[in-house]
Amino acid sequence: MVYLISVDLPKSYKKLTLASPDDMRNYIGLGTSELREALTGDGINVAVIDTGIDKDHDAFSNGESRITYHDVVYNETLPEDRDGHGTWVASILGGNSPSYTGIAPLVNITMIRAFFGTPAISNISTIQKAIEWILLKNNILSVRITSMSLGLSYEASEATTKLFNDIVEQLTEQDILVVAAAGNYGYEGFRTIESPASAETVLAVGGVDYNGNMYFRSAKGPTYDNRIKPDVCAPAVNIEGAIANSTPNLYGTGSGTSASTPFVSGLAALMLEKNYSLSALELKSIISLTSYRTIEPRTIKDNIQGWGVVQGYAAIDALNPPTEITTNSQFGFSLNDTQPVLCIPINTIGVSNYFLQLNQLGSAEAEMYLFDKEPDEAGNPQLLTHSISAFEPFDKLNRIGLSSLTSDQYYLVVKLVHGTGTGDFSITMVVEYRMTFFLIFAGLNLLGLTYIGFQYKKYINLKIR
Repeated sequence: MVYLISVDLPKSYKKLTLASPDDMRNYIGLGTSELREALTGDGINVAVIDTGIDKDHDAFSNGESRITYHDVVYNETLPEDRDGHGTWVASILGGNSPSYTGIAPLVNITMIRAFFGTPAISNISTIQKAIEWILLKNNILSVRITSMSLGLSYEASEATTKLFNDIVEQLTEQDILVVAAAGNYGYEGFRTIESPASAETVLAVGGVDYNGNMYFRSAKGPTYDNRIKPDVCAPAVNIEGAIANSTPNLYGTGSGTSASTPFVSGLAALMLEKNYSLSALELKSIISLTSYRTIEPRTIKDNIQGWGVVQGYAAIDALNPPTEITTNSQFGFSLNDTQPVLCIPINTIGVSNYFLQLNQLGSAEAEMYLFDKEPDEAGNPQLLTHSISAFEPFDKLNRIGLSSLTSDQYYLVVKLVHGTGTGDFSITMVVEYRMTFFLIFAGLNLLGLTYIGFQYKKYINLKIR
């Protein structure tokens, strides 16, 4: 029998009484109502496959109205959580009390208990039952996101991993975004990403601390078939959450990519509240392309941090109506360590043979990226071009061309160069009459992509335990 375990199941939590209210939204750039546009996840249903939930904990002060419970292990009808892991991750996702606020405090939570006892274990067939129940009942539940802080060991066979991935991707096929923990064996090296995070359409979440440093346990790619994973990262170190069955209602800190996962699931719920028509793959793409890398290389995803650390405000801004780009377009903005990413949906009709020029108005540095509005078939962002040159620091053009674009709508993304401080910037349109100059620039830009995109991959032998 192949067993699964919740990716992070601390044997004990550091118990604490919150001295002041704690708001998880602060940690992904959504610390003010203005930044999060007053979004709360209201009306969005997120399924959580885990160990159960203590709905009487004050983290779920309105739990009677927004928590649905189903048990595929013991077939019990009353919600409970003998282990505590499910309560902890659910509070990060949707906690709502005077002392504690999750990412989406009014989200509807459908908790499916799929783990046995303490320590909690499960198997593929039981997780499959949970998934089949979601699909069977979804005409009533309207689940749009499934949060899975669990994983099959990275040492499992390729056949077993593929089997489990295929089962989980049935959810994506029904337009349900699956957010899954990368795993906690990253200290073993590369190729430690777990299933279902390794599935092609699943949004795999690694872990960082609050300063953007990699959590040393965060699992690394590539997958068994050499795809780059994880997709993004979110906070994973000393994360506060509700402790099940505690008197009085206590909170505690735990670490692991199990915590990272509900951060991202909650963000996806906020995005759906703003634009319910988003597909599962569009959600995955937007969350990825607006993330911020705090390690090298700066340009594209790698097998350590993926596209980077999620930036909630930028992902929500990506859902604004597109801005029409004209020959007179100009944008002014500031970037800093707490808001290092700008995302503007743009429409580029009628501006061929122009460049977008990024002007740095101080010592801080930034770079531009242009992504296609549509993701690829797995929900990955399609990066078309960027302003990074292979010949930095000698060639700082800081511009991207708008010639030869094949569609009309894109995401224009500007990201602060990590560690260069706070700065003001502007973007202006620059006309280019001589195609020769454009061809030279395009060549430099292509070289930049090739140079930055090169990755060092370290392979390890899988051990049988």
